[in-house]
Amino acid sequence: MLRLPRRLLVAALTLGWALLTPPTASAQAPAALDVTQVITTAYPDATAVVTVRDAFGAPVGGLNADAFRAWQDGAPAQVLDVQAAVDAGVGLAVVMVMDTSGSMAGDPLATTQDAAVAFVDNLLPNDKAAVIAFADSVGPPSELTGDKQALAATLRSLTAIGATALYDAVVAGVRTAAAAPLPRKVVVLLTDGQDYGARSSASEEQSLIEAATAGVPIFTIGVGEDINVPYLQEVARRSGGQFLAAPAPADIPAVYDGIGRLLRAQYLLRLRLPGPADGGDSELRVMLTVGDATVQGRTSFRRPGVPPTAAPTPTLQPIATPEAAADDGGGISPFVWVMVGAIALLVAGGGGIIGFR
Repeated sequence: MLRLPRRLLVAALTLGWALLTPPTASAQAPAALDVTQVITTAYPDATAVVTVRDAFGAPVGGLNADAFRAWQDGAPAQVLDVQAAVDAGVGLAVVMVMDTSGSMAGDPLATTQDAAVAFVDNLLPNDKAAVIAFADSVGPPSELTGDKQALAATLRSLTAIGATALYDAVVAGVRTAAAAPLPRKVVVLLTDGQDYGARSSASEEQSLIEAATAGVPIFTIGVGEDINVPYLQEVARRSGGQFLAAPAPADIPAVYDGIGRLLRAQYLLRLRLPGPADGGDSELRVMLTVGDATVQGRTSFRRPGVPPTAAPTPTLQPIATPEAAADDGGGISPFVWVMVGAIALLVAGGGGIIGFR
């Protein structure tokens, strides 16, 4: 088992508590910018979902469009507008992926259930959520709904038993979120272990590819010390999300609350992009400047449209020879008749050239 280094535990826990602490004015200088999603339904107009954090990990508010610049594949993009997500009223689809393996039994699962229910209670009116539990296998997702009582009942009904099909859980989470009808999407995945028991049908690399290409940020929460930190970090990095550690079950509520605060503080940056709508891949880079502080973030996304199909390779036809041209297509070539006649004359002329002794 890979144990989480003590310094990483302390740093992660400090971040969790910082997200709970109301930011001071001096803490509002931006220190990090994450582009978590690019919504392209109105392409070439697109909406970048952006999170801005200060040095303590707390969200930075009060930003306007003049502070942002953007580029698509190195070409300048026009910044049309910026709005706080809570003001825009754009709904968020949250897929909560919950580890219910045997090691979660008791206090870890009970604390997680309390924290997840509190997280659901803080969803905004246009937001919806679904729950996926995984252990030996990955269960079907619950209905994507804004009914907080129904979601709480689903969360309370979870029980812990079995192994850990973590790779399959990542795949199921991003696929469920990607299919959600709301424009903003996110996966919040919690686990206290590693992929264990050889239960996943997906490999580690396959799950990472799904995380990178689904266009859905994944917040990974690692509980305790026996977790695969590099894997959870890579899932978060490739998807545009974040990895957060909860060194003990008592730290889980702070982490869930911090994720909720970040999601509620996201910005919707409306852009006009210069790239063609041809189904190709692009990189979006966003820069923010506030006073002397400049931060930037980037993400990859797929442009809408259908990629151009390659022109069919022409079938090479054989070059016509004079003999072939003279052939009527139904008999022996005249060249063959000439050779047969020459051989017959040589044989008839005395056998000196072709004969037996």
